[in-house]
Amino acid sequence: MTARRWTPEQRAAIDARGHSSLLTANAGSGKTAVMVERIASAIRDDGLAVNAILALTFTEKAAGELAERLRRRLTELGEDEHARAVDGAWIGTIHGFCARLLRAQPLAAGLDPHFEVLEATSAERLAETAYEEALETWARRHGADAIDLAASYGPALRDLVQGAYASLRARGHARPRLVIPPPPRVPDPTTLAATREAALDDLRLAGGGVRVTAAREALEQCREVLDAARESAAHAAGGGPAAAGGLGSAAP
Repeated sequence: MTARRWTPEQRAAIDARGHSSLLTANAGSGKTAVMVERIASAIRDDGLAVNAILALTFTEKAAGELAERLRRRLTELGEDEHARAVDGAWIGTIHGFCARLLRAQPLAAGLDPHFEVLEATSAERLAETAYEEALETWARRHGADAIDLAASYGPALRDLVQGAYASLRARGHARPRLVIPPPPRVPDPTTLAATREAALDDLRLAGGGVRVTAAREALEQCREVLDAARESAAHAAGGGPAAAGGLGSAAP
């Protein structure tokens, strides 16, 4: 077979030893061929054991192609014994490598020795079922308010929840949970009432106009909310309705 002619950059990548290398190139430019030649030359020239190789790919198809091409190249070089040993090399996907590592020590990892890596379609089905069950449990627990909140998000809620779950899993959380932040600190109603009165004073100086009128109406709504808040606070303190005085009752 005619020897392939490598570019200077490809040859440098094949021959590099003793340090880390980063190889970037466009699709179809020969990255896999360079990788195969690099591994084959390390086996033949440097005495590298086949089972000492770790080559990770993104897909099973790419891993299979890499292994087959390495086997074929070793056969071309007369390294038949090494070619037969390629089946035992650590060539595969990231999840395949992790599964193989965990199967070697399942008890130390706290796993069932017969665990399996889920296919993508099975994982998606399980995630969908878990989401539906969690949504039903949440709705039963919180009632109509929860249903209204979920409905306001529509189908986007599923993507948000599953996206957050996947993000937390990627960060190493075995059982992801979102921490519910404490409610925001509500300013003292008296302080809010004083702020409202100051705003009203400014509006009186502003004269008339559509925007001024709209602002006055909004401040009137604020007064109603503040009065309700004051009454709630009084009830909570045991003072009853008589203890609740009006807040910011001056007419706009």
